[in-house]
Parts: sequence; structure tokens; C-alpha cells
Amino acid sequence: MSTSLDMRQTAQELADVALHGLADLATVDLLAEIADDAAAEPADGLTGDIVVRRLGKAPTQGSPAEQVLAPPGATLHHSADAPYARAMARGDPFLVAQMNERTFPAFPGRRPTT
Repeated sequence: MSTSLDMRQTAQELADVALHGLADLATVDLLAEIADDAAAEPADGLTGDIVVRRLGKAPTQGSPAEQVLAPPGATLHHSADAPYARAMARGDPFLVAQMNERTFPAFPGRRPTT
């Protein structure tokens, strides 16, 4: 899959691959501390609020949900009680069965991107 050691390019390739029979929309987010410094080691056990950087997103055009998702490069803040933060703390993927303009703002703990 990866044709590069560049983290952002690899993340985008991963998002693109997920669209082939697995999902209609995919994002790849990393803890901001790792996205900013690939040599960084995350702290043992995530607790509390998390900050992630979106490194990949597919499709980039053509999906109604694409308009409500932050673009690659965006920083996202999630409070500890947000489903996304809880999934990250467990090391699980975060799946949304149906994503659209109505369902996305309803996620608790989501704060605006920077």
C-alpha cells in the first residue's frame, strides 16, 4: 500500500484503500503529538481529552458527508466523554453506520477544528 515513508501520504493511501468495498467514507486521524513528531511516543493509556490531526480523508469530493468532515491537516479536539475519544483510549476503530449533516453534529464532546 505505502509507496512512501511520508506519514501523510501513507494515511491518505490508507483512507483511499478503505473505500474499495469497505466504506463509503474514511478518515485517518493520529494523535497530534505523533502526527507532529513521528518519533514521539504516546503516553501509556489515553485518559482525558484528546487532540488528533486528520492526515487522510476519502473521498475528498462527491460525498454529502464530506462537507461536514474536517479536511486533512485539521486539528480536532475531543473531550474524554466523546465516543471517538473513548474508542481511541481502547485502541478501537470508530465506526459511524451512517454519516450525514444530521448525525455528525450530534456527537457529544466534539469541538470545532482549528
